[in-house]
Amino acid sequence: MNIKNLFRTEPSHKNATEAVRWHLNHYGSINQRECLDKYGNWRLSGIMFRLKRQGVNFETTEKKVMTRYNIETEVTTYHLIR
Repeated sequence: MNIKNLFRTEPSHKNATEAVRWHLNHYGSINQRECLDKYGNWRLSGIMFRLKRQGVNFETTEKKVMTRYNIETEVTTYHLIR
């Protein structure tokens, strides 16, 4: 068994757009929380806009969640279409 397959490490990325593209190709989906935690970027919708213009096909799903302040809001998850 190859040890590199046990622990996947992300390569260094030039910018957040390339990081999100890599994430979509390896995991299939991403949401704002993952983007913020992993790549330190608040503007996932802007990144997805650029990726769409570059020809990346994806679909979105919205889910209603309650915040810690008991306010209902929507969270969008972007799924790569292969």
